[in-house]
Amino acid sequence: MKMRQLVLLSCVVVAHAALGATGLWRSYTMAGTGDNDSFANGVNNAGQIVGVVQSDQGAQSSFVTDHGRLLLLDDLGGGGGNANAINDFGTVVGTAATREGRWHAFTLQKDGSLADLGTLGGPGSSARAVNNRGQVIGYSDTSDGKWSGFLYENGKMINLGTLGGRFSAPMAINMSGTIVGLSERGDGNKHAFLYSKEKGMVDLGTLGGRHSVATGINDAGLVVGTSETADHHWHAFTYDGKRMTDLGQAIGDGNSYASTVNNLGTVVGIYIDGLRRTFVYDDGTITVLDAEHGLYRPMAMNDHGLVVGQRYALSHMRASFMVPNGSVLPDWSARTKVIVLAALLLFLVAVEVRRQRNLLG
Repeated sequence: MKMRQLVLLSCVVVAHAALGATGLWRSYTMAGTGDNDSFANGVNNAGQIVGVVQSDQGAQSSFVTDHGRLLLLDDLGGGGGNANAINDFGTVVGTAATREGRWHAFTLQKDGSLADLGTLGGPGSSARAVNNRGQVIGYSDTSDGKWSGFLYENGKMINLGTLGGRFSAPMAINMSGTIVGLSERGDGNKHAFLYSKEKGMVDLGTLGGRHSVATGINDAGLVVGTSETADHHWHAFTYDGKRMTDLGQAIGDGNSYASTVNNLGTVVGIYIDGLRRTFVYDDGTITVLDAEHGLYRPMAMNDHGLVVGQRYALSHMRASFMVPNGSVLPDWSARTKVIVLAALLLFLVAVEVRRQRNLLG
């Protein structure tokens, strides 16, 4: 495999005249990712963004941004990939298609090739997150037809087990190696969990309902997620190691879903009350952005407040990001001054070259 695959795409951003409800945030769409669906899934503190772009034929390719360029990553021989996360050292993780038509968890190597992390005995796996120690988490099919969360370190994939049910799905890991996610219990309910090597998998409970999921954890151990309530609504929550705090009561009467938290304790998520809007929880204050100015689905946030995800535009999901008003845009966007059409042309040529190469074996 060649260094980070053969094509560089100039990456430009398009402003949406975007200020939030109080003028505190600006949002942008990443152009240069084609006219089809694209998704921004992860970001590091250097402002590098990873995600996936889709061709006219529906093929998916992983990407990472680097100094004003959008680079398509190689795959595992099967013509498709999805990058989910990147750490501060540029380690990218995700899932990619193999020659056998399976999807396996991967890490991006320094030479630009992808390392296949294998599975827990079943056909497929996906890497969801990586910390700055290089510990990778995700989930995998198992040999008994179920699927389970894993921790990959020192060349080995460790089965994290479940809360007694048929599956578990890690979502985030911090610098100490503490993992959070979702697992089925023996009674069929799905609960947020916190996993450490010392205590194993611990059930975090709910806000009174049947189900919950933990989606993020910062280096201080603050956990965020979403739980069903006793009246069958969904509320964002934080968990400080002792108790689960209901953020939804302060956000509003609709459903709220926390997506991510950074090391400053800022929480970002989605609030739905007929409209779908982004909320930001920071230092005890909750801001709900105007519906057209947030992200349809925020996915990750770095410690500088750069939030990445998707927005819905022109009948497609588009990779997008938002930043606090007054923040400096990431270098990779500010340095780029090329025409979008040229970038799209390069993208289409790259997809065709890749398709032809796969056909030739």
